[in-house]
Amino acid sequence: MHLDFMTPQVWNGLVIGVTLIGAAFAILRLLRDWNLYQLRQRQSDRRSRSSAQDRSVPLQDDNKHQM
Repeated sequence: MHLDFMTPQVWNGLVIGVTLIGAAFAILRLLRDWNLYQLRQRQSDRRSRSSAQDRSVPLQDDNKHQM
């Protein structure tokens, strides 16, 4: 197999192209992981707020009935 077309310019272009494609995939993966982390944080915040409200609501109802 003759690789006469593989000049230094072609080789450099291939290396730069592969590097740019890899960097694009890495950025996409980081963004996806960051968005997933934020989603999980929001869900855990909602759960903690709703469980805190659930605990406080019966106490308020009990106090109203005692008066």
